[in-house]
Amino acid sequence: MPPSVSSKPDRTPLPQSSPWLRWLPFLVLLLAAVLVLLVRNHFPDRWPVHWGLHGQPDRWSRKASLDVFFPIGFGVFMCGIIEGIATLLLAYPRAGKISVSRQKPLAL
Repeated sequence: MPPSVSSKPDRTPLPQSSPWLRWLPFLVLLLAAVLVLLVRNHFPDRWPVHWGLHGQPDRWSRKASLDVFFPIGFGVFMCGIIEGIATLLLAYPRAGKISVSRQKPLAL
């Protein structure tokens, strides 16, 4: 075997992320929620959330708590999903890898 080829599997170190960097999206969403709470009284009673093909609003939202905070809550949910996937991949690094030797050839 040539000296440049190794029979050992590739042992690359796992990337480590800063806890601040991982919590940054949640902090931004928390800041957005606080800002919405502070200026919520200045929101109009209704505002457009979707425009049709000709540029006219065809869907409106109202100043209810669910309508105001839904985008922030959805952002927290999505960041939680991504954080959960990242945590699982860092905890079980081989879970995402497929061994080529175990794959069966496709029958045509």
